[in-house]
Amino acid sequence: MSNIIIRNDKEEINEITKLFFSTFTNKGKSPCIELLENLCIERVIISKNTNGQTEIYDLHSFIQPRLTILTNGTLLDFEEKELTETTIVKGNIAQRISEYKKEGNLNNVRFYETGTKMFQFLKINGHWKISSLIWNDN
Repeated sequence: MSNIIIRNDKEEINEITKLFFSTFTNKGKSPCIELLENLCIERVIISKNTNGQTEIYDLHSFIQPRLTILTNGTLLDFEEKELTETTIVKGNIAQRISEYKKEGNLNNVRFYETGTKMFQFLKINGHWKISSLIWNDN
């Protein structure tokens, strides 16, 4: 991110969110999941709650299974994109609600899903980082 010139807090949060979603894409490229370590604080908490099933991760327990399925042929042509967002910035904290879509081929079956992600950000040493993320798929 050091090559990106950001003019304000919202633009930096926009760029971080765009990079977050793109890290998982393996449609026409290799996924860049290792980039998450630069986008998140060291002790980020990531939680999924879909259909009453809750999963809670630290960064490394979140990355590993996704990296495996995105690189071993289980999940192909995968892409995840933000559709709409609402961002609130208050001083050195921010929150973003993202409606998103994801699609790909999982075990040779095409799928398309939408969902909601809620990001919380901290501004540390003049730069924004993801401090927590919760989501559910519709």
